Amino acid sequence: MAFIDELFGGISPGWMNFLSLLGLTATLAGLFFTWREATNAATKAQDAEDAARSLREAVENATLRIARQDLIGSMAQARQLITQLDTAQQSKSTEFVVQTLVQLGDHFSQLQALITQDSTNLVPDEFADQLKRSQASVLSTKAKLARSPSPDIPKLMGNTLKHLAQLRVDFYQIETSSKYATDSQEG
Repeated sequence: MAFIDELFGGISPGWMNFLSLLGLTATLAGLFFTWREATNAATKAQDAEDAARSLREAVENATLRIARQDLIGSMAQARQLITQLDTAQQSKSTEFVVQTLVQLGDHFSQLQALITQDSTNLVPDEFADQLKRSQASVLSTKAKLARSPSPDIPKLMGNTLKHLAQLRVDFYQIETSSKYATDSQEG
């Protein structure tokens, strides 16, 4: 206590009150500025989190859009191969038919891989089952054509063409529903 009296002994009580008030004011001002900076930091952190969430959603949407476009593009190619198979069957060229069946079987495998990876739920389960049945029919017909020295192409192709005709209708329906879904999301 003696030390404080020596140190501040020469200061009048009025000045002591003034300095105390000044110290209290400086402390409160410091607390206010600290609170304001903490509030600003919290707001900026929330803004950064919102921006990150928006970016993540944009990337996910773009990824889904690309996956959907790949799937639809693959379906369009499959439709073209089915049309090519119709032409090959009418030409009665076993080699052309077998070649087209090989391409179609390979393309169906790729399409099934895309469907398996599809997270957009664009393709109903029934379609995936129809695609598997059609692929099995294509592979079976290809094997029968390859084994037969002089195959009756229309007879061997009958069941396969039925499967493919239904599959072609399913392709159109999925492509159309995807187009409307995309238009409504963009509009």
